[in-house]
Amino acid sequence: MKNLVLCLLLISTTAAASLLVGFATVSANGTAQIVDTSNHRSPLTVSIIPQSGTAGTIEFSNTANAAAASGVANWQVLGSASNVSVSTTVIVTAPISALRFTRTSGASAVIGEVSWNQ
Repeated sequence: MKNLVLCLLLISTTAAASLLVGFATVSANGTAQIVDTSNHRSPLTVSIIPQSGTAGTIEFSNTANAAAASGVANWQVLGSASNVSVSTTVIVTAPISALRFTRTSGASAVIGEVSWNQ
């Protein structure tokens, strides 16, 4: 276990390192998975990866405590990531409270990834 911790520390201190902040898999239309980003500095790399024949959307919120109170948070589409059917990546350079990944159509999963660029 000590070696594992040391390895993670070495990776996270390199100049070009990326740290996975959150991961979401959405398997039903109209449902969403939320990733809390309130404790992470920008820039964040946010990707949505729709599987074959599927589309999805990434939204962000600056509402305080958006991850815990997603029903009352104000959500806005992140850049051009609205109803996309191909893998799309957006770099977020401003602080945000949370990200929401939603499958909008199709029968396969939509995968969302959020990483912090140190």
